Amino acid sequence: MPRFSAALLLIAVSSPLMAAADRKPPTPDVPAEKYYKNIQVLQGVPSTEVMPIMNFMKDSLGVKCSFCHVTNDTGRWPVERDDKPAKGKAREMIRMMREINRANFPGRLAVTCATCHRGSHEPASMPPLRPESAAAHGAAPSAPSDMPSVDSVLDRYTAAIGGKDAIGRIRSRRIRGTFTAADGKSHPIEITQTASGKYRSSVAVEDGPFTIVFDGNAGSSGGPGWQNPMQPDEIDRIRARALLFPAAGLKERFPALAVSRRESVDGRDAWLVAARDASGRRSSFWFDAENGLLVKTIRSERTPFGDIPEEADYADYREIDGVKVPFTIRHAAPDREDTVAAAELKQNLAVEDSLFAPALPKSGEEK
Repeated sequence: MPRFSAALLLIAVSSPLMAAADRKPPTPDVPAEKYYKNIQVLQGVPSTEVMPIMNFMKDSLGVKCSFCHVTNDTGRWPVERDDKPAKGKAREMIRMMREINRANFPGRLAVTCATCHRGSHEPASMPPLRPESAAAHGAAPSAPSDMPSVDSVLDRYTAAIGGKDAIGRIRSRRIRGTFTAADGKSHPIEITQTASGKYRSSVAVEDGPFTIVFDGNAGSSGGPGWQNPMQPDEIDRIRARALLFPAAGLKERFPALAVSRRESVDGRDAWLVAARDASGRRSSFWFDAENGLLVKTIRSERTPFGDIPEEADYADYREIDGVKVPFTIRHAAPDREDTVAAAELKQNLAVEDSLFAPALPKSGEEK
């Protein structure tokens, strides 16, 4: 497999551990120990949940996969090997976390890796030098007297981007511009998305285009000569990116919505709308208090060990075909960051469904 930038790999594909698997992708009905080798503490966990768990642990400690796992000069990841002491310690910590939750929180996932590590491989053992604010500990500030209703915030957003009729007339969008990762390197990118939730992006890098395709239900990603089918956590991430208007239809998407508070986002006041989906997973949406536009979202990727947040920031809105569209979108998660800046944006172009056909293994075919 070509050595693509790690930042590109983390957009959608599984980690290098999955990319090295020379067999069909994991499925929910296959337990971890039947798919991976040398599983000692994750027996019974669906094999599709292993990579999200790994991602949560490395994000909680602020490390890379190689902190615990062995790789060799060929780029292969022999994940079953126990050469590194950190891997054994990780198993001890998983057992400890489970026992703490079992004994003190009737099995509820109250204590996680992130509770103590907070982004460092060494857990905090002393209080901070300066006391943190109450807000940093999750205490909600008092609600302002002019707190708007959810309906008024969402109606204002709809009007701000052009109105319901104008939104409904947009069926597709093509963006050409630059993709910039956290390392500051920029590459040409082309993104095509549809109102039905289909998505395709292609980033031009030295080894050839890195492409993500998603047909609304399934997807794949990779470069010349190799493709990885998307797993459920990756599908959720790309499905969110595929939305033409990220805050349209919130009342249909989330059964629980509430205006939480007023906050400053990049120096501008914004209303925070807190949302919960049918599974109880939380999302947050910030709308500019003055112009009504969406300025930031945070969604979470649920794993058996805890939730991983991903933030999206929207800026440089411009009116195209009667609707306002952000020309700059920045995505950030604990282990990645990227910014897409549009140089050209066109809408309602004719788009063939074949453009979004994922490269998936055929029934009975080994990958």
